[in-house]
Amino acid sequence: MSTLTRPDRDTLPERGSVGERPTGTFVSSWRVALRMARRDVGRYRGRSLVVLLMVGLPTALICAALTLGATQQISMSEDVQYKVGGTTAMIRPPEPQAVDQGASPDSQGFSTRDEAATPIPGYGDGGDVERSTAAIGELVDGRAIPWTEHELAMRVGDRTPRLFALGVTDPAALGDKVELLSGRWPTSPDEILVSPTVADRGIPQSGSVEVADGRDSTRTVEVVGTVRAYTTWGGLYDVVTTDLGPTGTASPVSWFVERDEPMGWQEVRRLGGYGLAVTSAAVLVDPPSTSELPEQIAAQQASQDGRVSDIVVIGGVLLVLVVTLLVGPAFAVGAARQRRTLALAASNGATTSQLRRSVLAQAVVLGGLSSVIGAGAGVAGAWGLAQWVSAGRGYPLGPFEVPVLAVLGIAALAVLSSVIAALMPAQRLSRLDVVGVMKGQHAPPPPSRWMLVLGLVLVLLGGTGVIGGALAQLSSLVIAAAAFALVLGALMVVPTILHLLARVGGRLPLPLRMATRDLARHRSRSAPTVAAILAGTAVLTMTLVATASDDEQSRRAYVASALPGELVAYASPDGLQAVTGRAAQIAPGVTFVAVRSPGSQESGPDAAQPVVEVLPPGCTLAQAAASLTDAQGGRCSSVAGTLSLTDASGLAVLPADEIVRRLDLDDDEAARVRSGAGVLLGGDRTAPAVRDGQVTLTGGEIRYEDDGTVRVDGGRTSATRVPVVHLPKAADDGARGLGFTLLVPDEVADAAGWPLVTGTLVGYADGGVSQEVADRVQTEVGDTGGVQVERGYQNPLFLIIVILLGIFTAVLLVVTTTSTALSLAEQESDQATLAAVGADRRTRRWMAGAQTFALAVVGVCLGVLVGAVPGVALTVPLTGMTYDPTQGTEVVTSPVVVVPWLPLLVVLVVVPLLAGAIAAAGIRRAPDATRRTA
Repeated sequence: MSTLTRPDRDTLPERGSVGERPTGTFVSSWRVALRMARRDVGRYRGRSLVVLLMVGLPTALICAALTLGATQQISMSEDVQYKVGGTTAMIRPPEPQAVDQGASPDSQGFSTRDEAATPIPGYGDGGDVERSTAAIGELVDGRAIPWTEHELAMRVGDRTPRLFALGVTDPAALGDKVELLSGRWPTSPDEILVSPTVADRGIPQSGSVEVADGRDSTRTVEVVGTVRAYTTWGGLYDVVTTDLGPTGTASPVSWFVERDEPMGWQEVRRLGGYGLAVTSAAVLVDPPSTSELPEQIAAQQASQDGRVSDIVVIGGVLLVLVVTLLVGPAFAVGAARQRRTLALAASNGATTSQLRRSVLAQAVVLGGLSSVIGAGAGVAGAWGLAQWVSAGRGYPLGPFEVPVLAVLGIAALAVLSSVIAALMPAQRLSRLDVVGVMKGQHAPPPPSRWMLVLGLVLVLLGGTGVIGGALAQLSSLVIAAAAFALVLGALMVVPTILHLLARVGGRLPLPLRMATRDLARHRSRSAPTVAAILAGTAVLTMTLVATASDDEQSRRAYVASALPGELVAYASPDGLQAVTGRAAQIAPGVTFVAVRSPGSQESGPDAAQPVVEVLPPGCTLAQAAASLTDAQGGRCSSVAGTLSLTDASGLAVLPADEIVRRLDLDDDEAARVRSGAGVLLGGDRTAPAVRDGQVTLTGGEIRYEDDGTVRVDGGRTSATRVPVVHLPKAADDGARGLGFTLLVPDEVADAAGWPLVTGTLVGYADGGVSQEVADRVQTEVGDTGGVQVERGYQNPLFLIIVILLGIFTAVLLVVTTTSTALSLAEQESDQATLAAVGADRRTRRWMAGAQTFALAVVGVCLGVLVGAVPGVALTVPLTGMTYDPTQGTEVVTSPVVVVPWLPLLVVLVVVPLLAGAIAAAGIRRAPDATRRTA
């Protein structure tokens, strides 16, 4: 018998004590929870390591990307060295119209106004470099230093490599833009400095060398030292010389300005009225505000800033989603393992809030530790990668910069992701059956029907919204919201699917039957794992479907530039002549054919350009030139030639035998070509130009006006009648005709007296031209030329897709196997019971593998179904438009949808089997069999 007595007033806690202070209770409860969490980090090393990897790895990757981006993204103040060096400003050649620009016209671009530029006093037409330089210096009240960028062909042994040269009359005045490494500054055009980065190309670092002077002759120059000279975009020049080289439209003269006073923003705006785009050191260091910028430039900058913000927001959201899904299984299993400990605490008076804090505290500790380690590793990895890239390039990637706020924000998001991942297991503690857990019984409630109905509704609405939104071209925000609803709905039906799978698994083999029942019984730990696998598989499926469809459309639209195995080189006539002159040395066994077309090597701003056109009957060259301003071309649009609005419609001059070979003509057609006939491709498109088996080729000269129109020079034209073999249109016309519509034999063009230049070189050999030969030809024509070998369509994303498939496969395996490993650790007592009743290691391996296999199968199957929907939707913007090379315009087509079955089979079959095999291999020793009481 108990006696109840009223407690003495003196024994009651005083008002305001800890028991009466919610804030004090809250803080002390969290303090205890965090202390226990720190202890559990070392106690449960396996789970801690999983969380460290799952949180730390994405954090490290994003922090490394942010650091590399900040390092490579040169700020305006850092850009002073590359743009102007030690000078005051850099001025580009004048434009015909007044210029509006931002702080850095090279980086932010510039636009022209409708008003004409104010003439620069004393400038003239810009052809006289000394006169124009004096005029610019007078205009800015300083010293103008002219400079150009041009190609320098250097004779090295039996090779003629072409180098990227900076021509500046006073390189020493440029400060840290041009850094003298050894030797001395050049004092005449016959002295040059070379970069150490070209030593591996065989370029001597000292002594005398032969260079082409651009006038079909060579001269000897002396290498007087080595230099590190930066381009305006941060690269390196190969050569620095005081020779400006051939000036003109291909190599216009710009100026550095040297004076005592800085050039402010108002003066930059004033010079814009003269058509000058100016990069000022003072403006780069202290750029104008957005309100001071011209309206169009300000809008462009705001758009760029908005895109950067979008990228940061998207990256943060993706980090939260990825980390939450990856870490969710670890916290779910951890909470399940601690169920008995938490039940003991609850039986001793712990409140539900205190139990939740014990779970959330583990997320805070592990998330904080993982984010710190991940952020540090990411920054350190970015530094190492930047050093490696800089060493390989020979110049810095950029001033190493850590975006501290962004890195701290990503670390905070990583911690937040960990807490979010632990919220669901913590929330379930409100339904903790203390008595059942203490008795070792666990009977989860059936899945919610309302959750199933809501999930199915979200799946239906989300799938419809994604597909319909793509077809209706709705905003990306609407489509993204629909995709989120689709994924959320799929995640909400996962518990019901696991429950149904257990009910229909009675006829499965014993390991799979027990695995499906275990997944349904422990949905609290199975559902997060399935969700993580589903999300990863959905992203992979969406990417595979979209890229495969885009690749198929590119394959269909691909137009070969030459016949299979042929080499095509595009370069200056001198560069191509160097290749043919040394063909036996650099390309043995390869036959080269020069392809000429109407043109002139004169590149001055006022130089007339020769043209030879195939015109419709009754049209003049002036009418064809006027049709260029008509978007539809007009009736007199050129059928073939420079003035044609259609792609692959030029005129090429080749040897007659080469025309016969390329087009595979029959005997009669070949005889006509060898007798002086041309070949006209295009079928019905070009048929109106043929009269009595002949076409009329109209020659003349044109000039491009400042307003974008084309004027026929003096109206002087000539007409030549040429017989043609007219061929029907074929899919490989672009390859056979090298991108030209009319092919004319050399003899006909020479007899007509057309002005021609060699701009293309074709090489062919038995078995095709090797890549080694192509590399030697590329070295010969230099960096300003282009060389390619026709290999047919090549998927540019193949390697990326393989890497992506490998990464996602590895992630899915890690998520599946780690979840299984944690689950097996929780099931040690069950494993001991199985061993006690006679189950050998093989049986327990089958069960562990079956559990992992079932998890992976459910996740990847749902992921493929969910990911296919946005993947198909992405095909609308990716493949709904295609380029018509015949018309030269974009046309609307039906979307191309391709399901990449082979990669998806790898995900559907290989990933579950491999995950099951790894889990089965992890069962090595027999569990400790302890005495079990009823």
